[in-house]
Amino acid sequence: MHQFANIILPIPIGNTFTYGITDAMQSLVKVGMRVEVSFGKNKTYAGIVLELHNNKPEAYIVKPIINIIDAQPILQTLHLQFWQWLANYYMCSLGQIMATVLPAYLKLSSEVALAKNNLISIDSLQLNDNEFLIMEALELQSEISLQEAEKIIDKKKVRATINSLIEKQAILIFENVKQAYKPKLEKVVILNNDLDNETALKNLFTELEKAPKQLHLLLSYLHLHNGNTLVKQTELLVQADANASQLKAMVSKNIFTINTQQVDRNIFTPSKQYEPFTLNEVQQNAYGYILKNLSEKKPIVLHGITGSGKTNVHIKLIQNIVAQNQQQVLYLLPEIALTAQIINKLYSEFGDAIGIYHSKFSNNQRLETWHNVQSGKIKIIIGARSALFLPFQNLSLIIVDEEHDTSYKQTDTAPFYNARDAAIVFAKMQNCNIILSSATPSVETYNNAVQKKYFYASISKRFADVPLPEIEIVDNKNVLNQPRTSNLLSDALIQAIQQTLQAHKQVILFQNRRGFAPYLYCGSCGWNATCNNCDVSLSYHKQTDKLHCHYCGTKWPLYKACPKCHTNKLYFKSYGTERVEDEVKKIFPTANVNRLDLDTARTKNKYQHIIKEVEHNITDILIGTQMVVKGLDFDNVELVGVLHADALFTQPHFRVYEKAFQLLSQVSGRSGRKSNKGKVLIQAFDITNPLLALVKNNNYKLFFAREIKFRQEFYYPPFVRLIKITVKHKTQIKAEASANILATNFRSIANTLCIGPGTPQVSRIMNMYAQEILLKCSLDAKQLALIKSQIISIINAFTAGAGNSTVQIIIDVDPA
Repeated sequence: MHQFANIILPIPIGNTFTYGITDAMQSLVKVGMRVEVSFGKNKTYAGIVLELHNNKPEAYIVKPIINIIDAQPILQTLHLQFWQWLANYYMCSLGQIMATVLPAYLKLSSEVALAKNNLISIDSLQLNDNEFLIMEALELQSEISLQEAEKIIDKKKVRATINSLIEKQAILIFENVKQAYKPKLEKVVILNNDLDNETALKNLFTELEKAPKQLHLLLSYLHLHNGNTLVKQTELLVQADANASQLKAMVSKNIFTINTQQVDRNIFTPSKQYEPFTLNEVQQNAYGYILKNLSEKKPIVLHGITGSGKTNVHIKLIQNIVAQNQQQVLYLLPEIALTAQIINKLYSEFGDAIGIYHSKFSNNQRLETWHNVQSGKIKIIIGARSALFLPFQNLSLIIVDEEHDTSYKQTDTAPFYNARDAAIVFAKMQNCNIILSSATPSVETYNNAVQKKYFYASISKRFADVPLPEIEIVDNKNVLNQPRTSNLLSDALIQAIQQTLQAHKQVILFQNRRGFAPYLYCGSCGWNATCNNCDVSLSYHKQTDKLHCHYCGTKWPLYKACPKCHTNKLYFKSYGTERVEDEVKKIFPTANVNRLDLDTARTKNKYQHIIKEVEHNITDILIGTQMVVKGLDFDNVELVGVLHADALFTQPHFRVYEKAFQLLSQVSGRSGRKSNKGKVLIQAFDITNPLLALVKNNNYKLFFAREIKFRQEFYYPPFVRLIKITVKHKTQIKAEASANILATNFRSIANTLCIGPGTPQVSRIMNMYAQEILLKCSLDAKQLALIKSQIISIINAFTAGAGNSTVQIIIDVDPA
């Protein structure tokens, strides 16, 4: 028997907290289950049991576990070990891991609840209006939350009203942990059993000939049923163009029964059906090589040029797994926008065996998927990086599609993990296989293949022997002073678009900035519109007619005059996707133009609608940011235009050429994927940039040779491990002083090169000034562990110092 349990709580301090196990709970508490505990003076949390032991803490009085929430553990020991690895490697707390990876309804915290005191009888005449409203609400339901009380009466008067009712002993107040999840219930129509045979149905058809509406209802039911067990009442009435009275009449005739049942929120309806396929010779070679090496349980890189049919190889690998019955597959994608097309393809092959998981789903949907994975109901999960943390029971294969994509790195909140790297570790823990798939592998991944740490399979030809697109570099300097139809699109690009549209083919235009114009400036005094909260220029969005800050989200009215010199000589500088869309519509007024960026695709339904319109050839010209780059597969796209390639080379980052090569290669690969040879026009001012020649010739190996030489010469990954420390404070002086103190101490750490502190490109966000320190650390695992412990010690010592508690210190291991 164990007397104590170490519990993970979803808070960013500490790793675990020790609680006592009462005698009544001795045989019930298990590792991986949720328990209710109190924390601090008046807060209650649902925590996860990490371990059981008999070591009583000496430093504090141990509180007992209040309640056991789950009958069985929601996580296996293996999942918790993975959490511990994440916390250690990415230098964060287990609480931050828990807060990030669990669905909202599994990480409960307490809320103040009010209940009627049934031991006291209160005359309503003793109550004022606000008190009466609260008591009336408690007559209708046993308890209400503080938030619900604030909706009933004026928010400012809630506290006084509750205190008055407590003094009158009319109510009780307490903390309560509640699960807000509610299953989705639907009325379903069921054909009575004695009619579910051919003879009975024939007789029923004859009987209903005089009631055509009811006959149509029956036929609609049979069409919808089609082997499925559930036919929703709402869907049946729409399908049959019938009303509830007509259905009720059939229920009274004992033809149908209507039941209320729980239904899955995650039912997927495919927008496109895909035909069965056969692997070509090159794909078959790659597939055979992968199968041959699966038993080694070592990562396998699948390097296939754009349009080579890597997804077909993925599907064949999944078919091989599914044939082995109970095993599960995880298919990771970098962007939610990619899921619709991949799901369509997988649904054509595997039907309801697939499940979807990403951040655009509601809390209820995420929780249902969690339980379906845990129960083994779902065999194939498709999702973004958070899908890695689902409670797989028998994971056999992980596919990381577009493995090079930086979206696999979480950058907004801790833990700042990379899902690709974490998936490699998780696969090793699970003893399962992992495929890293890309047309433009990351430098680190390809280097591991070169060093024989990973297996390597390649697909060097496009599917159906479709040729790679012809890539043309357009020199923008040569046309600056010549008469032009457009300031954004070169005449060569306009002519190519016209020819493409005349051939009834589609066009993609790539501009990696959203909004109408990134800058608003005064032509008289040089004033530039900047955010009051961030040191960044405001972008004008025509759709809202406002200036937007893309960092803090603040929106500002458009200036009519310069606030500095009061002239009206205000001009927009540069351009984003919104302005490109405006310009293209003027040049091609009869074309159907659509835009795919963060502004137009904020919900899953919107981006799926945009993608569906391109798939069904409704859209003629699609304009977008890098969302159009990432693995989307459109049959009819024959022309791709890159409007401002130079912008991709200007970022002060060691990965700038890698990201530019990947983006340009990927967007070029959207062209001519099915039949005719596609065409790509890349507009640039610096056409001598050597990277453009590498993209034009699709020469990944030469790109890698040049890039790896640079990385080795200047000590960047994969030759060192990077740790970025960001120091933030509301005053610039304190941020700089704090960063200097920390950097001085970091320089004493052995096997570490400290660079900085320095001011980042955006030095202030949401009124917090930032300084960055970059640490280049040894690759040796033991040395790296020691370096990390010293970094933590230095930071803890600093934050414990007087006046330093308001300094924010953010640790980012392997920054993107």
